[in-house]
Amino acid sequence: MFLIVLFSYNFYMIFGAWFCYGIAAALDSGTLDAYIINQLKLAHRESDLQRFLVLSNRLEIIGLLIGSSLGGILYQFIGINIYVLRTTFLAASTLVSFFFFKERMKSFGLQESHVTVLKKQIQESFKELRRQLRLSVILIFDFLTQIFFQTHFQLWQSFFLSKGISNRYFPAFYIVFQVITLFSYSINIEGIKKHAGLIKFSPLIIFLPLTFFLGHLGIFLPAYFIFIFVFYVIEFILNYHFNKMVSIENISSLVSFKSTVGRLGSILLLCLLSFMVKIVAVETVMAINFMASIGFLALLGVFFKIKRN
Repeated sequence: MFLIVLFSYNFYMIFGAWFCYGIAAALDSGTLDAYIINQLKLAHRESDLQRFLVLSNRLEIIGLLIGSSLGGILYQFIGINIYVLRTTFLAASTLVSFFFFKERMKSFGLQESHVTVLKKQIQESFKELRRQLRLSVILIFDFLTQIFFQTHFQLWQSFFLSKGISNRYFPAFYIVFQVITLFSYSINIEGIKKHAGLIKFSPLIIFLPLTFFLGHLGIFLPAYFIFIFVFYVIEFILNYHFNKMVSIENISSLVSFKSTVGRLGSILLLCLLSFMVKIVAVETVMAINFMASIGFLALLGVFFKIKRN
């Protein structure tokens, strides 16, 4: 993909390269994570699942911080060749996984082709989704969280510029976002149940985006940071319960399916954003989508709670 982007000036070629990247990301099966989670379940160490997810997420965020910091510095010296360095690191990590990670593979009969095995895997995965309603609910919630995440990822820079914040401060804000994410991944999920009574006050957060229409940084920035924290906590909780409930046999295929659902949500939201920014101001788009994201999640949560009771 890098070679196409580097040497091609044809729109359709570049579009095809990014499409292939999107397909690869959507089909990400999380093999390493799935293997470790399965080993914890087989060893009856489900209590260590949250610790593993916290460590995995923290390492990912730290990697992003280091990579973005080094990338920002090195780009000033080597320009687009930064992608060559990226490819080198990717190849190194692939070789490490290939030579030092050995997964116990299931043995299938000679009569069963790979297509047959894949077909059975897909069928069993969908059966599990029908059997475990909570897994389906998590997928729907994950789909809806894309309203916030894509709005945040795609428009935060435009939003801050519209508020008079110089782009010189963007690297600092990026670091702040990652630090907030680190804190959100540090919560005790099981401990949240002790404070369940506070959930009744959670609808108040839906009004925080109204501060986006104010020009005072000391008012709308804390509200923005709170939303980032809350949604990364939601993502962490969803990911934890999904990995806890999914069966050992279907974890890889369902993780891949969950990723695909999230990507579909991203595509739909990006299409919607492209129309919204042409009609209304960016701060209005941010406020509407942030309020809609938390509103839809709250309504869906109440609906499923009533249905379950």
